[in-house]
Amino acid sequence: MIGLWIADFPPARNRFARLVAQRRAEGSLPELALALFLLAAGEQCVGRIQAGFDASAEGLELVRQLGSANDEANYLALHSWITALLGQEEESRQCAAAARRLGLATGHNWAVSEAHLALGELELGLGNAAEAVEHFEQVDPGPFPPSSILATPGIIDAALRLGQLTRAHAALGRLAAWAPVSRTPLVNGMLARCRGVLSADREQADALFAEALRHHDHRVPPFERARTQLAYGERLRRDRLKTDARIQLRSALDTFDAIGARLWAGRARDELRATGETARKRDNTMLETLTPQERRVARLVADGASNKDVAAQLFLSSRTVEYHLGKVFTKLGVASRVELARLPLESALAGQSA
Repeated sequence: MIGLWIADFPPARNRFARLVAQRRAEGSLPELALALFLLAAGEQCVGRIQAGFDASAEGLELVRQLGSANDEANYLALHSWITALLGQEEESRQCAAAARRLGLATGHNWAVSEAHLALGELELGLGNAAEAVEHFEQVDPGPFPPSSILATPGIIDAALRLGQLTRAHAALGRLAAWAPVSRTPLVNGMLARCRGVLSADREQADALFAEALRHHDHRVPPFERARTQLAYGERLRRDRLKTDARIQLRSALDTFDAIGARLWAGRARDELRATGETARKRDNTMLETLTPQERRVARLVADGASNKDVAAQLFLSSRTVEYHLGKVFTKLGVASRVELARLPLESALAGQSA
């Protein structure tokens, strides 16, 4: 949990994955529901958005069976955030509305706040700056977890589109004050990026974006590095440096496409088009046929689990696992577990919707 609070997401995600495996082995459904929630949040934070979706969908189904209204509200808010990043507008809005309704009914303010965060991300991705700011301002400013602080790039992005420089600089000030709590490459790069976005001097902006990209290397979620590249590409294009802008925008687009961040991919594609270059849309036709359960089976088998192990972890019969695995082989065009393990499965699955 501390890893989430200080934005040190990769080790937190790995611990949550081990916790889920342990809870599955123990067969404790209430504790598994909590572990799946933490894993879903961790997966989303490290940029494995589709994996986060699958963990969240499984956990949401479980807490509904258990009849826990507070846990359901939490899951709905998280699911709204994840589906917003996947570009599933209708589902994101429905989950956010349900989370706010349940949260208000039970006095569970965290779910209400996170639902506003999800809607802020969704509206920003759709290009609705005024609506995005309205939702971001209703996110709880408390430090645990630092949701409102980590939403700073979105707030600045939306405020600049509205010409609200005072609001943008105020958000940057809050991030700069909080950043020493984290000291992670993620946050340091985010801070440099926001300063670069707001800099009025071209040379200073270039230096700040270069600093942001040094921090946003292999240690940070690919989604965050792509956000930095997109922001830099937008800045370069506005400064009429189209050739340099294309380098950043192509890389951002490739990442957004790979992890399934469809609205952000659309934005990068539009920016690239504005430089005079047209990018083809990613084709995931074959992969999109996998169901959520087939994705769960595929991930576990690719990681080396036997059918018996998969059955135990997913509370299925071995025959059902065998059936799903056969479907996975057919849809992905592989003939063995070895071939499945060799696929770049996570990046492949990332581009899918539910």
